[in-house]
Amino acid sequence: GEVVLDVYDRTRGNPVDAAHRLVGTIMKRARTDVRAIGVTGSGRVAVAVPLRAVYPDIDRGIVLNEIGAHASAAARCDVDDGADLSVIEIGGQDAKYIRVQGGRIVESDMNKACSAGTGSFLEEQAAIYDVDDIQEFIELASGAQRPPDLGMLCTVYVADAASQAVKEGFGRDDIFAGFQYSVIHNYLNRVMGQRTPGARIFFQGKPASNPSLAWTLAAV
Repeated sequence: GEVVLDVYDRTRGNPVDAAHRLVGTIMKRARTDVRAIGVTGSGRVAVAVPLRAVYPDIDRGIVLNEIGAHASAAARCDVDDGADLSVIEIGGQDAKYIRVQGGRIVESDMNKACSAGTGSFLEEQAAIYDVDDIQEFIELASGAQRPPDLGMLCTVYVADAASQAVKEGFGRDDIFAGFQYSVIHNYLNRVMGQRTPGARIFFQGKPASNPSLAWTLAAV
């Protein structure tokens, strides 16, 4: 039940090749006997069959949708089996809300709007302001003193609001923090809606590894 290896790679537009690279890295670096492969994410169906074909000695595999995977992870990590949990998942391309009670999913939903409330939006906006390293984005956003309200509409409107904020004298640090507030407000209003969060909240998805975004969620 312990994590023994964590490898991250971008799809580079081809999830099948990305999966091959990941599994290849795992087979080289894992100091254990791999018995099964679990696949999740939006490209899970595309990569499931080729992975099993390439590694015929692995005779067991699980293909699980992201909602089930996130809920299972939260339930496994929580010490109270009967806890009422909410999973706030902000991914690279979409966002999901999951409610788990007694280890079972009782409600779930995902965004139906554009990518303004996702990790890819933050990366795209960072690049526009000449920041290619997401760590630099995090550091700048963490030091913001007066994040402007950029709204929570689609990418185009938020970007336009950011351009106006620059003209009004806001620095990149404040603009980046403003983008994070837009992502969180977009999620809470467009994905979570009128739902009440559970007693415990799990923040999941790759953007959750950004502590500044987590602080923004907590602040809101």
